[in-house]
Amino acid sequence: MTANRCPNPSCEFFNRILPNNAKVCPMCGTPLGNVVPPPSAENQTPSAERQLPEAVPSAKSPASSPPYQAPPPQPAPSPPAYQAPPPPQPAPSPPAYQAPPPPHPASSPPAYQAPPPQQPASSPPAYQAPPPQQPAPSPPAYQAPAASLAHTPPPHLTAQPTLKLIHSSGKEFRLHGEEGYIGRQSTANPALPEIDLSGIPNEGIVSRSHARVYWDKSQNAYMLVDNNSRNGTYLNDKFLSPSIHYRLNHKDSLQLGQERLVCFTVSLTDN
Repeated sequence: MTANRCPNPSCEFFNRILPNNAKVCPMCGTPLGNVVPPPSAENQTPSAERQLPEAVPSAKSPASSPPYQAPPPQPAPSPPAYQAPPPPQPAPSPPAYQAPPPPHPASSPPAYQAPPPQQPASSPPAYQAPPPQQPAPSPPAYQAPAASLAHTPPPHLTAQPTLKLIHSSGKEFRLHGEEGYIGRQSTANPALPEIDLSGIPNEGIVSRSHARVYWDKSQNAYMLVDNNSRNGTYLNDKFLSPSIHYRLNHKDSLQLGQERLVCFTVSLTDN
């Protein structure tokens, strides 16, 4: 088996045995595959007369590869010109000696100052007798109250009037007692309200316990409270807030629900 050698005479690996699997010279990159016999002593010729061997295609090279042409020898690069190192820098001279400033003379102590003379103690104020006490005022003489000509009873002793709700159809609903609920009868709650509005037109607008009415002795008047009804309560066309107490007067307009479908006139008459 033939050995791979570099066929380039100007290469350092010229005619040196290279690995069998190498295809090009690792130094100059020339394709391998040619075997060049080492030159003998009698066959040595000057390098000027030496002719480069023709490239012989190897068994692995294809038949159509062009003949080998050796590259021209490259001139060796010239070494860089010598540059002398820069001269050493002179060592910096130490700073000139400076004498320390002269010490400041010690400050002289302040001159002695005598304390100011003490003020003489003030004499206590002369005694002053307290002013004489004023005699206590005598209580006023008792006066008997004048007899009243007429006796006026307090407001809560006034007789309680009778409360009636007169429907727009003319039907009257009277409150028996001092308090009660205004509503309508319910199958779920068989208890009847004190003022039962069952049977009037549009009775479905009225809640089963729509509002509460009671006699207030301190106010000497009937009071009306909306019981958080579904459609609301109106007194003289003003909406009543739930759980707020409103005073009822004679000939007030009472409306249950909206759109004036259930309306009454308040009537307060003596027994």
